[in-house]
Amino acid sequence: TDYFGFRYMLEHNHIQIAGKKVLVLGRGGASKAVIAVLEDMGAAEIHTIYYKIAEDSISYETCYALHTDAQVIVNTTPVGMYPNSGHTPIDLTPFTKLEAVVYNPLRTRLVLDAEEKGCQAIGGLEMLVGQAKYAVEIFMDQSLPEDSIDVVYKDLMAERRNLVLIGMSGCGKSTLGKLAAEKLGKTFVDTDAEIIKRIGMSIAANKIRGVRAALCADHFSAKYTR
Repeated sequence: TDYFGFRYMLEHNHIQIAGKKVLVLGRGGASKAVIAVLEDMGAAEIHTIYYKIAEDSISYETCYALHTDAQVIVNTTPVGMYPNSGHTPIDLTPFTKLEAVVYNPLRTRLVLDAEEKGCQAIGGLEMLVGQAKYAVEIFMDQSLPEDSIDVVYKDLMAERRNLVLIGMSGCGKSTLGKLAAEKLGKTFVDTDAEIIKRIGMSIAANKIRGVRAALCADHFSAKYTR
């Protein structure tokens, strides 16, 4: 069912594979289904990239040396997932012909890097929902409408996305945040309140203490470095 889920995701997002050079990062179970789909959709070249020497794969060093003209990258590794969400399995900078990046979590460093390059960046949630739809059909021996994938996907996206309000003090972040949380059915979190809980004092008092500490640090620096 991973095969059908991945193929659905590519087709639904109009990612062209035929005639393209594609890199698959990782060689675990998910990569097998991914490669099967890429072959069936007519990829011109498929290269599996792995962090160590292994059969039917090439190293990242070889990838950077020979395959920076790849047009599609599919990441099947766990790199970038919680708790190491700031990590990325590959540097996209040298990939000048890159058109699309596909990955599992919604907003990883890799996905953000791809968006910054102007590439199409697709999280793999649609693949997970798609394979679940096909799994239900197989195990429950029933047919589900194709658009049920998109319905469930959008529900999950709405559930997992957060709204972050940033602005100057007094601009209405708390008021708008509470109203939005009520309308969206989400929990409102005030970061100022969380900071106060952790430091055990008001923000204003902490600022005063910070200024005093800075002045003290300047005093000692001046005293001992001149």
